[in-house]
Amino acid sequence: MKCGIAFAVMAVMSFAACAELRAPAANHRQVLDEAMVVDDRGSRLEIYPAKRATEHGDALQRGIRHRVFSPGVNAAIGSRQLLVVFNHSLQQQGYANGEITFQMKGTSSADVVAAQMPGARQISSSGIFALQATTPAEFVGLMRQLARRQDLKWFEPTIVYGPEESGPLTGN
Repeated sequence: MKCGIAFAVMAVMSFAACAELRAPAANHRQVLDEAMVVDDRGSRLEIYPAKRATEHGDALQRGIRHRVFSPGVNAAIGSRQLLVVFNHSLQQQGYANGEITFQMKGTSSADVVAAQMPGARQISSSGIFALQATTPAEFVGLMRQLARRQDLKWFEPTIVYGPEESGPLTGN
C-alpha cells in the first residue's frame, strides 16, 4: 500500500516535468556593412567604424562598463578609445584596442618578422608578436592580411566582451 501511494505521488509530480519548454526566439542582428566583417577564429566579427568606447568602473566596483560614443570613422583607436565590434556568433558586442597577436609556424627571429610585417613587435620569448592598428580600416586590413598568410600558427585580435553603460557620456 505504501509503495502504491509513493508511486502515485511520484507519477503526479513527474507529470509537470514533461511540460514542453520552448527555446526563446532568436533575435540575431543583421550585418550593417559586409565590407567591415572579418573572420575571427570562425566567428563573423563586424567592425563599427564610426563607434568608439571608453572603459569605466561601475559605481559599486563590480566590473568594467563601456561608454559608447561616435567620434567619426577616422578617429584613432587604442587603449583609451576602443573600437566597437559585434560578434555575430556570440551575438555580443565587444571592444577592441586595435592589437592583433600572432605566432609564426616554426621559429622566426624578431628581425625576420619585422621585415615581413612592418610594425610587428615581439611580445614574448616564445615567438608571439603583435601588430597595432590605429584606425578601423587598418584593423580590417590587418585581419584580412593575416588570414591570407600560410606561415602563421594562429592570430587573434584583443577583444573584451562586456556590458555597455547607458546614459550620456560625461568626463571626456
